[in-house]
Amino acid sequence: MTVAELIRLVMGSIERDHYEDRPREFSRDYRALEKAIASYGYHCADRGWHFEPREILREIMSVLISMRGKRETIGYLPIYLAGAIKRHCGMKAEEFATRARAIKPRINRIVEGTKITVIVEPSGAEILAAVYKDLRKPRAKKSSPKPPPVKPAETQPTLF
Repeated sequence: MTVAELIRLVMGSIERDHYEDRPREFSRDYRALEKAIASYGYHCADRGWHFEPREILREIMSVLISMRGKRETIGYLPIYLAGAIKRHCGMKAEEFATRARAIKPRINRIVEGTKITVIVEPSGAEILAAVYKDLRKPRAKKSSPKPPPVKPAETQPTLF
């Protein structure tokens, strides 16, 4: 699974669950929803987590499922989704910290004799983080093409 497929699947789920009879609003919110989805990768990369797209899909879908019962309280879905993803990453960080405290002494003994290799290929979280950063940039304004500047006419003698 690629990051593009992940975004397509999540956007399809959002459209079915939250925008079923409102295609115009969905097309209006598409970019903001895409940015909210990509923010998961940004938060993961910020914390140093490297998840694969399948794991990211599972986590984002769990956030969407938890939002199904709260449709009435959601004002603007892209903003709510971005906040829900941020809260989910915070809870996941607390969960990982708790697990890390429990297994840290065992890991130190295991890691002592291993070689560390460098990962060259970017993870799904890093790709999503790059998409998020690109979507945060303001859109370029569309402007009409300007005609080339007109050169001043050369002075020629008139016959009058």
